[in-house]
Amino acid sequence: ALSSMSGSGDTKIKKIHDYIVENTEYVSGGYSAYNALIDGGAVCQGYAMLFYKMCEMAGINCHIMTGTAYGSSGAGNHAWNYVNGKYIDVTWDDTTRSTKYYLSRSQLDKHYLDHRSSLIV
Repeated sequence: ALSSMSGSGDTKIKKIHDYIVENTEYVSGGYSAYNALIDGGAVCQGYAMLFYKMCEMAGINCHIMTGTAYGSSGAGNHAWNYVNGKYIDVTWDDTTRSTKYYLSRSQLDKHYLDHRSSLIV
C-alpha cells in the first residue's frame, strides 16, 4: 500500500513517477486516474490525476496544475503537478523518455499556468 511505502518524500515521489511512466501510455480519450492506472492509458489529465492520488495516498502534499503548454504539435491545454514546492510533468517525462520535467523549482519550460493554478504557487 502507498501509505506504508518506505523512504523519504523525494524517494516516494520518484517511485510514484517511475511507476506511472513505466505503466501508462499516452492515448487519446483517457481523462481519469482510473484510465491511467487500470486501462494503462490516458492524456495529461489522467497522468496528473493519478500522480496526485498516489501522492495523496503516500502522505505527500500535491496539487494538479492546469494551463497551456507548447509541445511538438503547438499550444494546447495541459495538466501537470506541483509537489513539495517543485513542478513535475509525468506526461512529458513519459512521452519524451526523459526526466527533464522532474521536480523543477522553477516553472517548467513551455508550461504556462492558468489563473487558478497561479494562486497555488
